Amino acid sequence: MEKYAATLNSLNINCLVCHNRNAITHKWSDGYPRRDTVYGLSGEGEHPDDKFTAMKPSPVMSESIFCGQCHGLGPNLELENPTQCATAYGSYLFAYVPEGGNETCVECHMKKSGLGHNMQSFRVKEMSDLAVDMHVDAKAIVWRDVSTMRPKATVKVELTNRAGHGIPDG
Repeated sequence: MEKYAATLNSLNINCLVCHNRNAITHKWSDGYPRRDTVYGLSGEGEHPDDKFTAMKPSPVMSESIFCGQCHGLGPNLELENPTQCATAYGSYLFAYVPEGGNETCVECHMKKSGLGHNMQSFRVKEMSDLAVDMHVDAKAIVWRDVSTMRPKATVKVELTNRAGHGIPDG
């Protein structure tokens, strides 16, 4: 994680993106995030920080639309390694949910993966193991072609997307 710190800092992606700036989506009914407050899934009280001295629950942090605020706006072509992760929420909403999917982004990327706040995509084993079911059936054969014997193989590969959105993505 440390090797990516400079990139994250240049993008201004840090704890406060989720735990303050985006923690309240319905500002008309819930108000704007307070400048001195860290928002989370539960708990209200004091927070041990000089600038962010209060903790409050976020009304939306456990919902997938919370993640969709950033991961639903289109491709990130400004990055050195462009990715389509910004469309993950649309894929989740229009493919996974209509097929009966009911897990949220947080449930897979934080809880089921066991990664917690070290949220990752398919690039780490924990996430790729959750996202794709792979079955390979291979058979070696020797093909006799009049004057030569050539080894060959037949390989059947089945990949099943178990992620809540299109992959590779996220």
